[in-house]
Amino acid sequence: DKIISKNGMPALGETIPYRNSDGGVRASNINISRSALRNWHTLAATIGNELNQYYYFYSGAYDRWEKHYGPIRATAIAEYKSHYWEMQWGGSPSYEEMESSIRIYRNK
Repeated sequence: DKIISKNGMPALGETIPYRNSDGGVRASNINISRSALRNWHTLAATIGNELNQYYYFYSGAYDRWEKHYGPIRATAIAEYKSHYWEMQWGGSPSYEEMESSIRIYRNK
């Protein structure tokens, strides 16, 4: 049930990316931790966050970011934008995760 983010912190959800045959990055599935089920608000915010990331992979946005900025910054952009969406809609994003994503983007 435990999902651990790339920075080693517990996470409520994760979107699993893969590289397809043409070299683009797409998402295969979304995993939601049982911890996200503690209330409807947390579950809705977690699903919304992960769907944003899924969209970035399937829309080609992640591919454009990766081409322009590289994979580390592209991941940081996707993480930040997903958590920012969550914050805008009343969720409780991990501010540490958001700040970590901004630091990665600025320093890589």
